[in-house]
Amino acid sequence: MPRTRRFELLGGSVRAIVDGKPIEFREREGWVLAALLLDGFVSKRTVRAATGLSDAGIRQLISRTGRHAELVFRNERDEGWHLERTSMSIDAVELVELVEGSQYASDEERATSLTRARALWRTGLPIFPELGPPSEEMYLRVQNAHSRAIASGRRILVVDDQIADAVANALRTNHLCEIAESFEEFRVFEPRLGDFDLVVLDRRLRRETIDNSGDAIAELINQRADAVPVFMMTFRLPSHVHLDDWEMKLGLAGVVIKENDGPEAEIDKIAQRINEVFRDGPIDRACSAIEASMVRYRRQATKQLTDGRSTTQSALLLEQMNRAADSVVERAQANDLAGARLRRGAFLRDYRLD
Repeated sequence: MPRTRRFELLGGSVRAIVDGKPIEFREREGWVLAALLLDGFVSKRTVRAATGLSDAGIRQLISRTGRHAELVFRNERDEGWHLERTSMSIDAVELVELVEGSQYASDEERATSLTRARALWRTGLPIFPELGPPSEEMYLRVQNAHSRAIASGRRILVVDDQIADAVANALRTNHLCEIAESFEEFRVFEPRLGDFDLVVLDRRLRRETIDNSGDAIAELINQRADAVPVFMMTFRLPSHVHLDDWEMKLGLAGVVIKENDGPEAEIDKIAQRINEVFRDGPIDRACSAIEASMVRYRRQATKQLTDGRSTTQSALLLEQMNRAADSVVERAQANDLAGARLRRGAFLRDYRLD
């Protein structure tokens, strides 16, 4: 049976997984292997320039790297080494192929390819401080491909009663958008919310000034097990609602305050802000908002548990509460948006907080 080989470069190091067994590499071995994985060839001159080794030392390094990776490198007239890459999976090469190959695909196929590309990225290609990049061209192509995947090909649901079409059209240059123009239409999308990378909501879905249907939708999404982040649009907030508190309470990925409402709203400004959120990472931003909200909720729960109780009486209750609060923060710091939302929801219910 053929061996299953996968090579990972996008987690900041060079790592092989052969038949399910992980293999790690030291710096020089990792550099050589990265060069061969990215380009399929590395010249003796390039290895010498990076490492300063003699011809004998280079041959030993190549041989040692091949044994460790369980690969055979073919020598080319003693000028360099080739690697046959057709029977293996290489995450960095796959990312480049997905992004560059999506350029002429249909909108749906493009969105699917870019979603797969984004899933491959963790922290980026390995850095070799003493040796330099193993392939300057491929390092640049990988970085460019990642930037394109982050900035485009997202699936977005726009929920607004007046400008959903206009916002979606402004975003469709780079993204795949669907729209809902009411709370009821949003409910139609609920079974497949997990298919979207972002839900863009207007706080008011009816003309009444006191309407806050967008808040209600955000709260419904917070109760779900899928990790779709929420971006909120609003014309103005009531005087008793503070922007930062509102953003943290709903665990929003971002907010844009419209200077005008309805058809006069600044569509380009809204689209620009949404694209900025994608560059920052909407899940990262939503998790940061949830983590920040726990400072306030922990303080409220502490007051509730200590009022009218002695230090001894409240000690165990506080310990339990802090463990629960810590578990929310832990999930948020791990960028587990669904886990952070669900644990925070349980915390708020247990301590009857708003």
